Amino acid sequence: MIAIAGWRTYLQEVNGLAFQVWLGQMALNFLWSPIVFRLHNLAMGLSVIILLLGLILFFIGLQWRANRLAALLFIPYAGWVAFASLLNFALYRLN
Repeated sequence: MIAIAGWRTYLQEVNGLAFQVWLGQMALNFLWSPIVFRLHNLAMGLSVIILLLGLILFFIGLQWRANRLAALLFIPYAGWVAFASLLNFALYRLN
């Protein structure tokens, strides 16, 4: 669903803000796992995942009128990242 939303956004406007936000959230998505699981840095991971969630919500807001399907495809992703953020925070707090 993330890829479909990205493709629709790319076709809409390659250099547009929405596609740049989509690329940014992808970068943060790929960055989070090595930070948490290789570096074992839960604080930095929490920072990254909160930024990731912010970009996801920003993307949904940007696309809500311009490309409703792309926005809707990101809603389950936002829910999952919100849950993962809570888990990251709980692990940070416990350690």
